[in-house]
Amino acid sequence: MTNRSWRSTSAPIAGLAVAAIVLAPLPLAGATSLGYMAGYDGLWIGLGLALGVVLAGALIAAPLGRSGAATPTAFLARRFGTSTAWATSAVVGLALTLAMAGQIASLPPVVALLAGASPAAAPVALGDASVAVGVLATCIVTIVLGGARGGLILAAGSGAVALLAVVVAAVVLTTAAGATLPVAYGNLVQDSSRLELALLGQRLADATMLKAHATPHVTLDAVSFLGALVGAAGGAAALSVAAVHRLSRPLDDHRLLAGLTWGLVLLLPVLVLMPAMAAAIKVALYRGLVGPVPIGALPGWLLDLSRDGLATICGRHPVDASGAIAACKAVGGHRGMLRLHDIGIDGNVLWLTGGRIAGMPPVVAMLPVGAALGATIAALAATLAVLVGGASMAAAADDASHSSRHAGRWIAMTAACATALGLALLAPGDAAELSGWVLPLIASTLLPLLLIGLWWRRATAAGALAGLAAGAAITLYYLVGARYFPVGFYDLWQTLSPASLGAERKLVALRDAWASSDGVARAAAWHAVVAQARGMASWWSVKPQGAALFGLPVAVVTTVLVSLLTRRADGSSGARR
Repeated sequence: MTNRSWRSTSAPIAGLAVAAIVLAPLPLAGATSLGYMAGYDGLWIGLGLALGVVLAGALIAAPLGRSGAATPTAFLARRFGTSTAWATSAVVGLALTLAMAGQIASLPPVVALLAGASPAAAPVALGDASVAVGVLATCIVTIVLGGARGGLILAAGSGAVALLAVVVAAVVLTTAAGATLPVAYGNLVQDSSRLELALLGQRLADATMLKAHATPHVTLDAVSFLGALVGAAGGAAALSVAAVHRLSRPLDDHRLLAGLTWGLVLLLPVLVLMPAMAAAIKVALYRGLVGPVPIGALPGWLLDLSRDGLATICGRHPVDASGAIAACKAVGGHRGMLRLHDIGIDGNVLWLTGGRIAGMPPVVAMLPVGAALGATIAALAATLAVLVGGASMAAAADDASHSSRHAGRWIAMTAACATALGLALLAPGDAAELSGWVLPLIASTLLPLLLIGLWWRRATAAGALAGLAAGAAITLYYLVGARYFPVGFYDLWQTLSPASLGAERKLVALRDAWASSDGVARAAAWHAVVAQARGMASWWSVKPQGAALFGLPVAVVTTVLVSLLTRRADGSSGARR
């Protein structure tokens, strides 16, 4: 390929890489499943990611391109010194490693479904082993192709395959459910509301458990929704700039804007189609329940999912109708008709099985599985590329030799792959949860440093380091404390928690039960205490997705205050740009 032809195709390729890295913190299947479960409250995903790319183009791309820095890390090194560059690389590296762990944790059922095997029957031999080999291969190929740049090209190719599969699957699934166009699915939302009322009227759904798809603030209140939106936008803005920088050569603001524009254009179909597919799957499921359906005449897709370990019927995994009848008879007050709350489908694989729920042909039903695999490979490659590129540029800014930079690239890649792979395989539940921390963490650290460094000359190195530390500390404290130490977190911040009086009384009762127990019962009682406290440990009911509401303003205020109290390295006070 000549230099001219490479330049003519660099913007679309950069756009695919932007799409891959922006979606990396949210596995494709998991994001669509979240849209299914959260309904209206899941719209922050698409809105936030799209807004983030727009924010990157409007406020970051042009001044960063004019700076001539090869990456955001290199800009921070030039603007605030190598200490800031290394500290930022460490925080971003941690966040991207968590993103990789979440992507890897979503792979085993995808691999098993592609192979036509039951994820429940062969989780280790087929799922985990294949995932380990695939992740290692992706790591090696990323370096062999040329480090950060080669990894982003691999991400672009895999992302193109995933994008095509998503579009085809969405068109078939949503039109089969009754939408005139995949992007015009308002009638599906209306159908879901009508079917929800019908299920409640027939006593086929539990009003206390049913989350109305079109009702806002059922899963997230207004403050948490805003926080999740801010975190998604801020994280996506910083990540998209980091990705497009590596594929914009020669570096200038026009190429950066072109890459971000292509990224937004390629992201929009996925971001719009995810909630559409979630609504289509929900309508297909509801229609299958309204009737009603006797337990002895369950639909074939439900028994198939139960046999594969992807769904439960009355809390069990029956393989035939007689097993389902026996399982539901054990449930008190069951009338022999299939109810919505009798069905439990693993949220991580819900979208992968949506075609089967809707009765699609096998080939079409497997399209979401292929899309999830392609998107995961793209996300892993893009994440590695940005991580390795940032570490390499930090070393370059520190005047390290070429061999030292090359060694640092391998060390960063190996450490990230090993940590992410270990976390995903040993604690997949934690890996899936921690991947949701990536966007608010980056929004509270890298984003404010870029914006302040680009738009305020008075900012100092001391201010940047203080802001980075404060933003990371407050965000991680909130995320880690509320999840892993909820009892102590709630005790310390009880006045900021909106927990009800009933919830407080239940926590007291559980603590009393724990204090009076011993042995195995004591450990079980403590788990109950932790579970109850985790639902109460928060500041003003803000969910983990909204942690950027605290970290971002703290980082900005700290940077500004410390900068005003210190002087720049050249001894001048600077001036506002």
